[in-house]
Amino acid sequence: MNSIGRLLTVPILLLSSGLSEAAAQVYYGPIPKNLEISPFAGYMVNTDIRVTDGYVSTTSGPDFGVAFNLDLKKASQLEVFYVAHQSRSGYRSNTEPVNNFEFNILFQYFMVGYSHEMRPLKMNTPFFSVGLGGWWAKPDFEGAKDTWRVAMYFGGGWKFYFSEVIGIRVQAQALFPIVFSGGGLYVGTGGSGLAITAGIPIAQFSFSGGLIFVI
Repeated sequence: MNSIGRLLTVPILLLSSGLSEAAAQVYYGPIPKNLEISPFAGYMVNTDIRVTDGYVSTTSGPDFGVAFNLDLKKASQLEVFYVAHQSRSGYRSNTEPVNNFEFNILFQYFMVGYSHEMRPLKMNTPFFSVGLGGWWAKPDFEGAKDTWRVAMYFGGGWKFYFSEVIGIRVQAQALFPIVFSGGGLYVGTGGSGLAITAGIPIAQFSFSGGLIFVI
């Protein structure tokens, strides 16, 4: 090796060593977590509700809620969340006499499930979740009654942490009430019920984001 090569070798080695040491000091985690509290808001897309003699159209619109995620082990969390959505709905009859009417309806979900993080303890991680709970529909018109049904959900998203105590969460969820046997959805005008068959009467899709507070 000539003298110029020997002179260049020393600063190159020193520079390489310095860059390696600096890279090692970049903070990628871990994020020590126990409980995450995540208020969120977004937009919910609804399908129509099929009934035996027609259908109930439901408008899409804003939703809001809060999620609680409790660490079970490295990548697993117990997830409890609530989401609410106000919709304008309209009953459309397929039979005579036609008895169409419109009303407001409040949808609420109370869910418990399992959430799995794909890159646990990192500054950002995708996740997916699935669970069961309850669906509460509260129509607002004379003679209406609230309706409770078992519900399920699945979804996924991404978490980004700015520090050990705060981050953001973006997610998409599919939520479904489940009817195990036919019956009335709720009481309509004049006391007549809107009958539905067993299955999934409505599918609701929530796209939302919010903050993460780590406790």
